[in-house]
Amino acid sequence: MTRNLLILMSDQHRRDSLGCAGHPVLDTPALDGLAARGTRFSKAYCNAPICVPSRASLATGLPIHAIPAWDNADPYHGQVPSFMHRARDSGAEVTAIGKLHFRSAADDNGFTEEISTMHVVNGTGTFTSLIRDPMPRISAASDLLKTAGAGETSYGTFDDRVRDHAVAWLGQRGPDAPPFVLTVSFLNPHPPYVAQKDLFDHYMAMDLPPPCQDAVAAAPDLPGIDGLRTYFDIDRADLSPHQIKVIAAAYYANITALDRRIAAVLAALEAAGLHDDTTVLYTSDHGEALGDHGLYGKCSMLEPSLGVPMILAGAGIPEGKVSETPVQLLDIYPTVLDVMQVAPAVADADRTGTSLRKIAAAPVEDRMILAQQHCAGVTSGTFALTDGDWKYIYAPDQRPMLFDLSADPAEARNLADHPDYAAVLSHFNDALHRQLDPRAVDAACKQSQHRRLQAAGGRDAILGRPLSAYTPAPDAAS
Repeated sequence: MTRNLLILMSDQHRRDSLGCAGHPVLDTPALDGLAARGTRFSKAYCNAPICVPSRASLATGLPIHAIPAWDNADPYHGQVPSFMHRARDSGAEVTAIGKLHFRSAADDNGFTEEISTMHVVNGTGTFTSLIRDPMPRISAASDLLKTAGAGETSYGTFDDRVRDHAVAWLGQRGPDAPPFVLTVSFLNPHPPYVAQKDLFDHYMAMDLPPPCQDAVAAAPDLPGIDGLRTYFDIDRADLSPHQIKVIAAAYYANITALDRRIAAVLAALEAAGLHDDTTVLYTSDHGEALGDHGLYGKCSMLEPSLGVPMILAGAGIPEGKVSETPVQLLDIYPTVLDVMQVAPAVADADRTGTSLRKIAAAPVEDRMILAQQHCAGVTSGTFALTDGDWKYIYAPDQRPMLFDLSADPAEARNLADHPDYAAVLSHFNDALHRQLDPRAVDAACKQSQHRRLQAAGGRDAILGRPLSAYTPAPDAAS
């Protein structure tokens, strides 16, 4: 066992966009190397495909309706214990550097120290995520697609600062320092789709894989997807093949830039003599559609948005292994307790995750992962349940979806109405309703959102304010 844990996080990094995951063009040597000396989980999922709820769920080990953390205007503020609180209370030094997207550093989020952290704007977050029906159009989101290309951004500057703080922090660790949990959280490859010129040019010179069913007219008729295209204003973007390639090139370039920053942090860990005594975990808060199904961004229950990379490396972790057991961000809570040898507390009984160390050592059978989405493009709460081979997507008053992920990884064929799969559909529907009452959860969320929407001035007032498609980096915030 090791005595330290280094958690490396990114934002909006889809699961398949890694060299070690078989991507045909992506250059990610640092993360590939981490996977080579550890275990990569090929079926990893977030529990909410949008930043604020996902990060709250990751920290607390709870599904978002149990926190609650419904949307991007409902940030975590220490209201229920996090793995950070538990590790800190055990005597570990618990430090955060970079993006957290909680309410404020003034809250007790469970850290011993927060360094150059990024939280939601004004401690309130994005009020537009409260608006559900009728669906608004956020043209600022589609504007990001049209302005993709080479250039400098505040996100790149912030990530450089996060890297430098992490390198300095590790370099100052003495041999007698207490055990630590260090979270180093980068903004990239989250939009804007703008990347440093040399890396952008590198990918533009390549034949990039095209999106799966990228044209809206050719995309499968899937329930609820039109709402996402409306909310993000994608259906009016009218992107040319060249623009689609530019967006992908910028996204890939930002992943390679992220990988280089991670390489610097891992080198600092080695230089400090901490490599052998530290378990390293890499993941992201959610994925990115990148044109698949005529979508960009996040928020859908389809694989590009819901799937995340997950790599665990350290003493006792199988090397060069690819685990096909479905895992989730909720599993990070028990993983931290396991790595840091923190005894379970009574409150931890509510946490249903499983330590990634244990899953890396031996597969877990019949495991189901629950995800849910209650804002930004969905008029009703949307729930997904997957065992890694099948995925069931349910929303009240909407046709369900059922995908055979083994035979149809692109999720092009909805089998929910096919009589041959009625038993599979019933099995997943029953399993979902055993976990929660979707209509009751949806109603509780909408009640909360209505109350907060009115407190913020109402729909017209919110839509009348200047809108941004992403949280500005702290040094760029007004």
